[in-house]
Amino acid sequence: MIAVPEIVMEIRKIIEIPDELNKRYSKLAMGLPDCQAEDGLWHTVLDRQDYYKETSGSAGIASGFIKAVKSRMLDPSYLAVSRLTLESVLKLITSEGKVTGVSGGTAVKATVEDYNRVRICPTLYGQGLTVQLLIESILTE
Repeated sequence: MIAVPEIVMEIRKIIEIPDELNKRYSKLAMGLPDCQAEDGLWHTVLDRQDYYKETSGSAGIASGFIKAVKSRMLDPSYLAVSRLTLESVLKLITSEGKVTGVSGGTAVKATVEDYNRVRICPTLYGQGLTVQLLIESILTE
């Protein structure tokens, strides 16, 4: 969700962006709000509401939405989706700055059930994706 709008913003200056890229990105983006939990986060397996909610993935999706709105790949309605995520993510940052609710590395698993068994622990990528969301949110105000 983050990389495509970043790349589009850079290469738009030198080449025309294929419609197919915009269509595929939009299709992916349209499905994500339907999987979003009421608090704004997404579950580690998107269509499994009984699985834990994952902070860094949620921050990445929300950050991507903001970037996509800025790059004109998505309409501004996605900013409200991102704002809801931001509100929940902020509550998951400790007073020491540690981002909680982040799954330990998630390589490809043998079964869908295995994803719900991934250990939840602070990680550098969890911090990084959260910082991405914070920066994008500040820059949109």
